[in-house]
Amino acid sequence: MVYPQILPEEALPQVWRRVIGDENPAQSSTGGGSVPFYLRDYVMGDPSRRIHWKATARRQQLTVKEMEDEHASGSFIEIPEWPVGLNPFEQERLIAQIGSALWHGVRNGIPMGLHCPERQFPLASTFQALAPALRFLAFVEPTLWRPHAPNQ
Repeated sequence: MVYPQILPEEALPQVWRRVIGDENPAQSSTGGGSVPFYLRDYVMGDPSRRIHWKATARRQQLTVKEMEDEHASGSFIEIPEWPVGLNPFEQERLIAQIGSALWHGVRNGIPMGLHCPERQFPLASTFQALAPALRFLAFVEPTLWRPHAPNQ
C-alpha cells in the first residue's frame, strides 16, 4: 500500500501535536453520552438512572456512572481549501504532516477524520478504517491545487 510519509510524532509542529492529544492526553471528558467513562461515589442530587447497581452492591456504597462526552470523542482535520503558492517540497511536507497527525492520533487512541475539498472521511479509530484517508493523501496531486472560484 502507498501512504504519505509518516513523520515521527516529535517531528510534527506543535499545532498537529495538539490535534492528536500529545499535549493533552486526557482527550475524553464526562458528559451526557451513552458510553460509561468511570465510576464514582454517589453525590446527593445525582440522577438515580446513573446508579451502577453491581458496583454499589460490591462496594456496599452508592456508586454512579459518569458518561463520556461523545462530542469530545474524536478529532477532525479540516482543510477547507488546499493552500496555493507552496513549492513541491512544502506541498509534500504538508501532506506528510496531515497523514502523520491522522496516523499518530489513531495510534494514541483518538478517532481521527479528514475533511478536505475533494472528499470527507469519517472518524476512524483503527488503522484499517484510516487507510482510505491515507491512500487519498498519497495520491493528492499538489500541482493541481487551485483556489476555489468564489460562490456566485
